[in-house]
Amino acid sequence: MQFIKQYKKGTDNFGTYMLSIALILASVVIGNLILAIWIGFDAQNLEINDSNKSYILVLKLIPALAVIPAILFSVKFLHKRPVRSVFTAREKFDWKRLFTAFVIWGICMTVLTVISFDGTDLIWNFQPVLFVILVIVSVLLLPLQVMMEEILFRGYLFQAFGALFKHGGVAVLVTSVFFGMFHIGNPEVTHLGYQVMAFYILSGLFLTLLTHLDDGLELALGYHIVNNVFIALVVTSPYQALQTDALYLDNTPPSFGWHQWITLGVAQPLMLFIFAKIYRWKGIKSKLLARIV
Repeated sequence: MQFIKQYKKGTDNFGTYMLSIALILASVVIGNLILAIWIGFDAQNLEINDSNKSYILVLKLIPALAVIPAILFSVKFLHKRPVRSVFTAREKFDWKRLFTAFVIWGICMTVLTVISFDGTDLIWNFQPVLFVILVIVSVLLLPLQVMMEEILFRGYLFQAFGALFKHGGVAVLVTSVFFGMFHIGNPEVTHLGYQVMAFYILSGLFLTLLTHLDDGLELALGYHIVNNVFIALVVTSPYQALQTDALYLDNTPPSFGWHQWITLGVAQPLMLFIFAKIYRWKGIKSKLLARIV
């Protein structure tokens, strides 16, 4: 059974979805409430400086971590279907796929980063102790933050939109827009303008296509994890959402540069082509154009 059709394995009705969405929203409120209480008790340490960026990063991830159990509980006990159904349509999660996407996009990001640096406003920012702490936080927590976004958007909501619209292509587009709107509060939008929303929506489109055409989250998770970990560890800038003790500090004035367009227009389509060949995707046209039956 296709990934988008996994909703058919459990309870699929309006009331169940309303209960699930209410639970997920409640988890967001609870996560932010915990964060607010924590901030209230430790306000004096929350001004971003050179010694507490990883601490701030951990705090920012708390709401995301609260959402994961809410989604999985909803799938298991409200929709009464296997938790695996929001991760993959395969009999078991394919870790090899995840690591393949991780390595390929990691190499691509390294190449794009190197060729996009002119060195003018790039500062070597390596601080051994702080960087080791950042590595630990990034390796342990950022994959969980990515998993939250993937199972929420490419897993649960994508399948819900499939059930609602009965059309794979429509579900792909709606999921991508929702994913983009989820990032509208990011500081990058403030600094770069709403044109950056095109980047979020089109990247969401790419990730949703990966999920739909490959029938699982494995490739999207691998791509998304290495993307966020790379950004956290290698280059930080004053205007990005995650302020970290990365290897480099980029003080270049904010702009939506050519490398973003290369990512959207060349790298992501090329990855779709590569994965289509590696995994021999079949029925692409019917998945995107035919109604779900």
